[in-house]
Amino acid sequence: MTGDRNDEIIRHFDVVAEGLRSEIRSVAEGHGILVDGQKFLAERVKGLDSGLQNLAVGLTGLGDELRAFRAEVAVEFSELRSMVKFSYAELDRRIRTLEGAIVSLTDRMDRLEATRS
Repeated sequence: MTGDRNDEIIRHFDVVAEGLRSEIRSVAEGHGILVDGQKFLAERVKGLDSGLQNLAVGLTGLGDELRAFRAEVAVEFSELRSMVKFSYAELDRRIRTLEGAIVSLTDRMDRLEATRS
């Protein structure tokens, strides 16, 4: 081989090597971008996970409050039902007393009218 041919091969290898360096740089930059993207996504996932945990805790607390409220309402409803039953029983007693008094007065008036005739 001649010196010119060797120089040409060396230049060709230099051109190929520079092209490979350029492509390797591009791949490295792309890799860096992907790593940054993965870090960004990982931070977002952590934030979402934290938010979901807070939401779960809040929902658990809300569930506890709802159960306590339902228990309280059940007790109050039971008490109200008892009061209504008592009120109706008291009203029924008073009405029966009044009915009895009316029947008694009606009988008395009938007897008085019968004696006058």
